[in-house]
Amino acid sequence: SEAHTRFLFDVAFQRSPRRICEVGFNVGHSAATLLTAAGGNASYLGFDLPRLNPGANEEMLEMLRTWLGPKHLLDIRWGDAGITIPRYLAEGGEGLGRSHSCDLLFYDGAHDVLSVLSGLPLLRKLAAGSEALLIIDDVRCGGPLCGHSSLAWDFLVWAGLIQEVNCQSARSVHATSLGDDFGACVGRFRWGASAARCSIFDAWCVAGTYAEPYTPGVGSSDWPGCCIGSGHAPRTDRPSRVVVF
Repeated sequence: SEAHTRFLFDVAFQRSPRRICEVGFNVGHSAATLLTAAGGNASYLGFDLPRLNPGANEEMLEMLRTWLGPKHLLDIRWGDAGITIPRYLAEGGEGLGRSHSCDLLFYDGAHDVLSVLSGLPLLRKLAAGSEALLIIDDVRCGGPLCGHSSLAWDFLVWAGLIQEVNCQSARSVHATSLGDDFGACVGRFRWGASAARCSIFDAWCVAGTYAEPYTPGVGSSDWPGCCIGSGHAPRTDRPSRVVVF
């Protein structure tokens, strides 16, 4: 929507990042917006599944390269980000403390609770420390996946792992049905053990606190039981997915 594009443009324009990292290139709309707003010195590193739009992903990437010219370095690693980001880092890709790590990160990958809780720690490994800005899409809105993303985001803020900077919700002037609205949040990763109250947790446990429709705060009283450590351990009577942030 026009509100979504304007929000992304404003964040990137104000941050003026040198390197943008994104999970969820799709057909490149967000990448084009962020790079245009960032100015001539920004590079882009994306992670996405090409099977979502076979052929269109690669075609849009080449169009962006032609349109933006050689001043922008664009690179995409195709495949599951849960595999490609660790592989990228293992191969010597820039990560925490490197001169070319990411100072603007955008998560627009799968928006179920488990995917968001597993994906954001991977983006954190690419982040340029506390100076990096993080954007997450499809939160604070009315679509079917917005509640899942919102729960994951709210949990990470509660856990002391992310500091929320601001959120924005808007409804497109072209919207025709429930769920055509837009929402996104901007935050920063928090660093240091003293900042976090729950840096190791069971993502399945957090997902189990979700109720439709999602209402912020509802279910949060159960979140302490999802933390691992200080006497808490994953339950053995149900599936678990341990996440270390």
